Amino acid sequence: MKNYGKIAYFTFITEKQDSEDEALKLSEYILLQLGNLWKLASVEKYYKFDKSYKIEIECSVNLNDNDKINNWAIVISDKILSPWLVFYDDLENSIELIFNKNENSKARKEEFSSIFWAHLQISS
Repeated sequence: MKNYGKIAYFTFITEKQDSEDEALKLSEYILLQLGNLWKLASVEKYYKFDKSYKIEIECSVNLNDNDKINNWAIVISDKILSPWLVFYDDLENSIELIFNKNENSKARKEEFSSIFWAHLQISS
């Protein structure tokens, strides 16, 4: 598959996790859900909150059409959580999605319920 030079970066901030092992286990569930194109970039304690970790994953985006990339970003994000705020800039050909956990949030699997904030960004 051709690499068009775009990379998708997903950041997840967790809550109620007592150890890095729990965050690593969550990252494994996320990677399983998203597919084998995604790779773990880092897992580290998140300094702003107790019992919180930051998980970063990434993958190459093998699409060259902006409409397809935008649709892919929305579909892939929804495999984990819902709903997402979408920030789209046609002039810059960019899309970002942000998840903020609230009373209307839905985790697609029980394992994802410890995620309270997430961000997907695609860069060229």
